[in-house]
Amino acid sequence: MDRVDVDRADMDRVDVDRADMDRADVDRADMDRADVDRADMDRADVDRADVDRADMDRAGVDRADMDRADVDRADMDRADVDRADMDRADVDRADVDRADMDRADVDRADMDRADVDRADMDRADVDRADMDRADVDRADMDRADVDRADMDRADVDRADMDRADVDRADRGPRHEHTTEYVKEAVMTGVICRCDEPRCNRGLVKPDIVFFGEDLPLRFFQLRKADIAKKADMAKCDLLVVMGDGGR
Repeated sequence: MDRVDVDRADMDRVDVDRADMDRADVDRADMDRADVDRADMDRADVDRADVDRADMDRAGVDRADMDRADVDRADMDRADVDRADMDRADVDRADVDRADMDRADVDRADMDRADVDRADMDRADVDRADMDRADVDRADMDRADVDRADMDRADVDRADMDRADVDRADRGPRHEHTTEYVKEAVMTGVICRCDEPRCNRGLVKPDIVFFGEDLPLRFFQLRKADIAKKADMAKCDLLVVMGDGGR
């Protein structure tokens, strides 16, 4: 019985050992499962890391796309700015062209006014020329009137001279006095007069024409004959009578 007990004890120990071995197997299985779990967790971490990296790559791509979109928008904005600048340049050129056209219109207007002014000046010159011609005509008429008046006076003078010649003819030839007779009167301060009764105590003077007296009738007779013959006196521009007032 003791041996039986010993055997049972041995069997129990064997059972305990087997149990221990089973537990060890279980532990090993648990440890294997733990290793598997850890491997799964590592793979999960790797997968998550890969996913995160993929997400980050996609995020980088998205950011790149957004950057490109920003660049595109910036290019579009610059294009809009360039178009706006071109539009403003076109407007400025149009304004400059209109301003040039306005200045051209002003210049043409100034030229037209200048032409009008020149035309007015030409008309004024024509009017002045007409007035000058009218003045010349009036001067010619005045000279003609003066000439007629001179001719009338000459006719009167000739008539007076003719009457004087008639009077002298009626009185006979002039009475001549000696130089001593005239000198005596001058030296004594007496007015020298003719003592001939027919001279009616007329003044004694040299046989010349004094200032203010008429030229002798012979001058006009010779002048008339000279003009009729178209001789030198008729052709001359100026007749100088020396020593007389020119009547």
